[in-house]
Amino acid sequence: MARALPDEIIFVRGATEGINLVAATFGQQHIGEGDEIVITNLEHHANIVPWQQLAFAKGAKLRVAQLMTAAHCFWTSSVSY
Repeated sequence: MARALPDEIIFVRGATEGINLVAATFGQQHIGEGDEIVITNLEHHANIVPWQQLAFAKGAKLRVAQLMTAAHCFWTSSVSY
């Protein structure tokens, strides 16, 4: 934030509201049909639902990366809407 302009900063009440805001604004503008949204198996439910809704609305794929260790991950699922 040290180099951000005042009109580039948005304060929200919490992480859930911030995630919903990103999915609803950035996601709506930049995610399209066939795109992939990647989350991990360690996400809190509040960080899964906005991306599921966006994938459904845009016809994108929601992919889940299974985190095994700090250095390794692998794909276990891909959901198309």
